[in-house]
Amino acid sequence: MAASSKAVRRIMKELERVGKAGEELANTEAGPVSDTDMFTWKAVLRNVGEPYAGGEFELQITFPEDFPFKPPTVVFVTPVYHPNIDKSGEICMPILKADVWRPMNSVINVLTAVRDLMEEPNPSDPLRPKLAAQYLDKRAAFDKAAKKHTKTHAKPKK
Repeated sequence: MAASSKAVRRIMKELERVGKAGEELANTEAGPVSDTDMFTWKAVLRNVGEPYAGGEFELQITFPEDFPFKPPTVVFVTPVYHPNIDKSGEICMPILKADVWRPMNSVINVLTAVRDLMEEPNPSDPLRPKLAAQYLDKRAAFDKAAKKHTKTHAKPKK
């Protein structure tokens, strides 16, 4: 069986799990962007804690052909003011690194980790050192800037 057909089976299983997740993925949607491409998903996070409250954050999840043996690529489409998310949307998060990823990890694990990272940044491993320094040294200024950025870039779609 080709690697990609194994990947499609696993991705279908992930889609089923996400659909049944309930409270585990409260305020989160995820699924394929089209019926013809199971390897590219859109996810939306809502009701993330402060300073991102009120925002709606879109991510793109791209599964490799050898998923689940390699991690998906997850990037924010919505710009985020965050020390662990760069301006292009790349996320610095251990679960997404090839040497940390395990085949038993799931989309639910990944989305939960992304939400946790938004609520609790890791300033000791930043992609944006200036924001990490601001988060550590001038937290009120960081929160104010993140709230303003969220209001500008992460307006909920109606």
